[in-house]
Amino acid sequence: MISAIIVNYYTEDHINELLSLLDAERYVTEVIIVDNSLSFNAAIPISSKKRVNLLRPEANLGFGRAVNAGVFEVNNRYGLIINPDVRPCRGSIDALLDAMVGLKAHVAGPRFFWDDEMGFRLPPSLGMSLSWELMLYMANIHPLDRVHVEQLWLSRFEAFWKEDKPFVEPFLSGACLLVDLDWCKCHKNGVFDKRFFMYFEDTDFTYEAIKGGGTVLCVPSSEMVHYWNQSPCPQEKKAQFMGEAKRAFMEKHYLRPERLNSIFSILKENSFSMGDTCLPIKRLSHTHSPPCFHIDLKPQSGHQKESFFLEIGINTYFIPMASKDITTHIKGGEEGDNQGGKRDTIAITLPFSIYNRLKKGEYFVRLRSSALGQLRVWSFWAE
Repeated sequence: MISAIIVNYYTEDHINELLSLLDAERYVTEVIIVDNSLSFNAAIPISSKKRVNLLRPEANLGFGRAVNAGVFEVNNRYGLIINPDVRPCRGSIDALLDAMVGLKAHVAGPRFFWDDEMGFRLPPSLGMSLSWELMLYMANIHPLDRVHVEQLWLSRFEAFWKEDKPFVEPFLSGACLLVDLDWCKCHKNGVFDKRFFMYFEDTDFTYEAIKGGGTVLCVPSSEMVHYWNQSPCPQEKKAQFMGEAKRAFMEKHYLRPERLNSIFSILKENSFSMGDTCLPIKRLSHTHSPPCFHIDLKPQSGHQKESFFLEIGINTYFIPMASKDITTHIKGGEEGDNQGGKRDTIAITLPFSIYNRLKKGEYFVRLRSSALGQLRVWSFWAE
């Protein structure tokens, strides 16, 4: 049986919807909510058919320590760590448990979509390592490294979504993890390292699990929607937490940050800035409604098996990104409209359900062809 562990930080509006979905999961017998924001009260009743244990710490414990507090209260062998903004599809939790038991794994996670229509695929967890950090650093300042890193990332993204059977994945997102707590307690105190207040605790955990002889799986038959980044914590505070977590990760697994800074300084002195992107960016005007992307329907490669993707990221090299296959839109437009006439362009609007959840800031969108690569780049500002 499974105990679900949910950490709340002013996300109580999401939790009752998640609880209603967990009610339909036969293996989930109890739910533990750790209220980091102390924002649950009598005016916000908890609605669930399962046994619910609401923990109210005296102060915000951070994500990792809050999860550990919940783990110490469970009554089952398996713990499902799940964010309030995750929506498991029916049977997705069953699929995680079946894969773990059948393959004798110790940690398992799903694949995520960004939208309720399950069109935009979310990427694998970025993870963290010194080599990856150096590559991302160099991608910002040298075009050769940028091309290399973009291709490595795209290959990883496509391989991640190509699999149809459970596969070993070194890093899983902490948005949803099924953990064998009996195995975990034999190897460490709690699940997450208490040094990580927020961010990189999942990366550290899956790496430590592998080091300890555990098996970490991604289960393709387990599909969930992750609304992503719905905590109201200010962006500047999140950036501070991420910087502190990255420093803690490097101190734990590598060199002291001062020595790493020296390495980055040496690299920067021998490189040059490459600017934004090889393609011009069409910057859309500010608007309070979802942006619309006009796509040229002139033949791109002429190859029948060419696929087209609309991809959204927070930087110009699209690491990470959400990707939607729009091949049918493109080829349907090429074949003509309802009156039988061919069109020169089609317009694709970002779904309101996605736009409405975006935090304020600049986002980048590209049209990518499987045959010719990046074809067009836009940017827009979410208000």
